[in-house]
Amino acid sequence: MPARLIIYLGDAAIEKHKEYVSRIGNLSLLAGSLNIKASNNPYKSKVKEYSLSNIILNKEIIDNYKEFKFNEVDDRSDKLSCIAMEIWKFSK
Repeated sequence: MPARLIIYLGDAAIEKHKEYVSRIGNLSLLAGSLNIKASNNPYKSKVKEYSLSNIILNKEIIDNYKEFKFNEVDDRSDKLSCIAMEIWKFSK
């Protein structure tokens, strides 16, 4: 993990990153070149690619989050899970 990312994410970034990197709230869909440019860069480096995306969920990231750290991943995970539960209702 690059030092600038450790500084941005704060204490225990290396340990937390392993736990958070694949959470639904940390994932986004970016097509082709936007995905390549965004890569695994820090959030502020990805904002341009999110804004150029035609996917509404990507635009909502930049509309709702000025920064994107562990708390924001938790928040977005909760929001996306609520959306998923509305779309894919399960019955017992």
